[in-house]
Amino acid sequence: LWAGPARDAYQIKNEIYALYVQPNNQKKGIGSMLLEKYKQQIKGEDFYLYALKNNAKASSFYTKNGGTLWPEAARKIEDKNTQIEEICYIFK
Repeated sequence: LWAGPARDAYQIKNEIYALYVQPNNQKKGIGSMLLEKYKQQIKGEDFYLYALKNNAKASSFYTKNGGTLWPEAARKIEDKNTQIEEICYIFK
């Protein structure tokens, strides 16, 4: 898990930039544990994170762990002349 100050101009000051668990270690509670530790570290303050729009596995994980889809914060970014659509989850 990589996190820090929010990079966007929302009223939320915490953002998770990346959360990865190697495939052979998924479904063991590691991702949920990382989220819980992060929540403790920021003393329960709100935070948000972005996920690729078509990543159903990540979307399911974030929803199960208390994230709410935040449609207003969806964005498109360009990487090497390719448009990437991201959706945003907020954790309150």
